[in-house]
Amino acid sequence: MSPYLPALAEIIDRFPLTATPETPVRVAIAQLNQCSASCLLVVEAAKVVGIFTRSNALKLMAAGADLSQTDLKTGMTCPVISLTLSPRQTVITAFSLMQQHQIRHLPILDDRGQLLGLVTQDVLIRVLDPVNLVETQVSQGPAAFQVFRSIKSSPAENEPVQVSCEALVSPQPPENPWKALFDHALDAILIADNQGCYLDANPAACELFGVTKAELLGSSIANFANPELDVKPIWQQFLQQGQMSGEFSLHRPDGTIRETEFAAIANFIPGCHLSIVRDISDRKQLELSLQASERKVSRILDSAIAAFVSFRIFTDRQWEYEYHSAGYEKLFGYSREELAANPTLWWSRVVPQDRETVLMPLFESLFTKTNLTAEYRFYHKDGSVRWISSTYAAEKIGSDCCRVTALSQDITERKQAEMALSQSEERFRISQDLSLDAFTILESVRNEAGVIIDFVWTYANLKAAAVLKRSVDELIGQRLLDVLPGNQTESELFERYVRVVETGESHDLEIPYNSDGITGWFRNMAVKLKDGVAISFSDITERKQAEARLKSTLKEKILLLKETHHRLKNNLEIVASLLMLQADKTEDTYVRSILQESQERIYAIALVHEHLYKSSNLSQVDFSAYARNLVEKVFITWGNSSLHLHLSLEPIILNLETALPCGLLLNELVSNALKHGFPSPAVGDIWVQFKQVRDSFLLLVKDNGIGFPPDLNFRQTESLGMQLVCDLAQQLNGTFSIKPLEENSTALQPGTCCQLCFRELIYSKRL
Repeated sequence: MSPYLPALAEIIDRFPLTATPETPVRVAIAQLNQCSASCLLVVEAAKVVGIFTRSNALKLMAAGADLSQTDLKTGMTCPVISLTLSPRQTVITAFSLMQQHQIRHLPILDDRGQLLGLVTQDVLIRVLDPVNLVETQVSQGPAAFQVFRSIKSSPAENEPVQVSCEALVSPQPPENPWKALFDHALDAILIADNQGCYLDANPAACELFGVTKAELLGSSIANFANPELDVKPIWQQFLQQGQMSGEFSLHRPDGTIRETEFAAIANFIPGCHLSIVRDISDRKQLELSLQASERKVSRILDSAIAAFVSFRIFTDRQWEYEYHSAGYEKLFGYSREELAANPTLWWSRVVPQDRETVLMPLFESLFTKTNLTAEYRFYHKDGSVRWISSTYAAEKIGSDCCRVTALSQDITERKQAEMALSQSEERFRISQDLSLDAFTILESVRNEAGVIIDFVWTYANLKAAAVLKRSVDELIGQRLLDVLPGNQTESELFERYVRVVETGESHDLEIPYNSDGITGWFRNMAVKLKDGVAISFSDITERKQAEARLKSTLKEKILLLKETHHRLKNNLEIVASLLMLQADKTEDTYVRSILQESQERIYAIALVHEHLYKSSNLSQVDFSAYARNLVEKVFITWGNSSLHLHLSLEPIILNLETALPCGLLLNELVSNALKHGFPSPAVGDIWVQFKQVRDSFLLLVKDNGIGFPPDLNFRQTESLGMQLVCDLAQQLNGTFSIKPLEENSTALQPGTCCQLCFRELIYSKRL
């Protein structure tokens, strides 16, 4: 090894920038910019698994990748060319390996394959920089001027003469390493004379400038500068200062412009000036893209409802703000400037209780956990108290420092709704615990096919626990069929609950239950609640027993009442029979007629009681059936074969209070028509109609007989029958009228039409 070249171990960067494969690409780019690094090694378990440079970032951006959602595992270059450190490996070995693979960064590993550090092309160029070596040689003696004599083949005044560099570096290898450095360097290397004309250039320079070596030699930097730029004063300043560095826009003959950075040393050999130029167009493009992306992200963050902030926090609980979005001021009330000027302002406005119990433990955990969320109260600048939810993403960037990105949003309305809901639930719980009815909530348990196979208790009030003979703790969280298997084996309750959930139709039923230690009658009401049921049930055993006793008593009373109607009907028929016997024994026609009329009236009353005890309803009568039987009976008694009966009776139900006087009135009208409408045997017709007109009833009895005497006032007659008709019509609160028959009548037989219009009487409760 040459005494002028350092050992490889001496030039290794022992603390290169590293990250894990899960690190987001945007974070990695930010680290590269912050640390001014050219690459980032991706390390996992102390092993180098990849390398990430700005070129990788450009490729991802060109592909349209979301840098905040893409991690280094996706964007890094792998596998990585590396070199294991050993005494045989030299700076020349590292340089040759990098030239062979055309790379700028070479990770150095130990004998276990773990990362020791990093060697970059920039470091190697500085180590192998002929200027540095020449300066060192000059201090050692005149032999140093032989370094660049190998660069040009024809010597000239003030120009180096081509000689071997073996004496300067090492007898081995036979090839000149400085010539290799010059020819294979990835950066452009140029040598110019005092006028700025190029004397020599390496292939990288020709490629960067876009010309051949023959075209490049003899030209100057002025030929590649912006036409508006005056290069001469800059060149003179360079010669006076002895060195210069910076950035330069290189205008190539093909019209393209490349952005470069350069470092130049004047008179590294008297009259010869060295320049090293690097193409940074890709880096510039990346920087512009990143700036545009950052502006876009900043606009998005500023327009977002949530607030974004980035800050660094230290182990001594101090922090420094890096970024605030515009939403931060809206959320907290303080501007970016106010927060940046007073780092403790935000912390002081957190409600003290939440500061100590929520945020203090959270910030202490940022050094061990990467993602944390906290909900806390904050005193807004306007004096109001806001509930804030913040999500923190932490990245450790030093032993005592973390970079934290926080997303915060106002959750005051949500918290107020939650508190209102909590209060409502508490009121509901209290009301249910005080309720006399049992109440439970069941949540569905489904199998993989989505079929309900059971329910789980999520709520039960105290009454439910008492009815089910279990404590509340024995119910909550338990499965329905584990606690009460009888719901499925002994009753259809389980299937009904499933039907309620699947169809949304509620049920209300009364069922007996005799299983699981529970016996009795229960009323069960269930409604769907999300994917479950809410059930209210109560023990109705005592009510059911009372109903059974009441039904038994009612049945006995119904039988007794039917028997009463039956006996009353029989007794009335006995009275009618006695009247008939009495009529048969009298010779007086008038007396016989009176007895027969009384007999018919008693029969009309008896017929009502017959219909009542045969009916299922003891307080109402099917008046159409009753009227048919009554009229046909009267027709048999007073009619003859030459008279025809016509019935038109609508099926109408009347209560007993209305049916009895209406039946007696009908009996009188039909009897009167048969006895007085046709005094001599003659062909005739009698019509009986009963129908409903709106909210009233209409009873018509018509005949085409001799008609009612026109000069006779039926309301003033002494006839008992007509007096009964008027009294019964008045009892019914009805309107009764008699008029000649308009249809089916003749001059000799004008006929009669008797009409009764009435409403059903309101039942009067009897003591």
